Amino acid sequence: MILHTIVDHELIWKEEADTIELMEVTYKGIQLEVKRIEERKVVVNRIISTDPNHYLDPELQPGSTIIYTLQPQSP
Repeated sequence: MILHTIVDHELIWKEEADTIELMEVTYKGIQLEVKRIEERKVVVNRIISTDPNHYLDPELQPGSTIIYTLQPQSP
């Protein structure tokens, strides 16, 4: 769809951007950005790492589902 307007596109499609809730979690020592789909299930959106080996792990590829439990972090 083409929309010819001077209004910023972010104002027009604001609802779509607001519905996605992304969180940052640490999984196996790797920082990930994920979307929650259920209480204990998340889908990987992106990997936040500088280590190339993390990007080769099929378990961490974007779109992968991870089941997790919350554990307190050590100080």
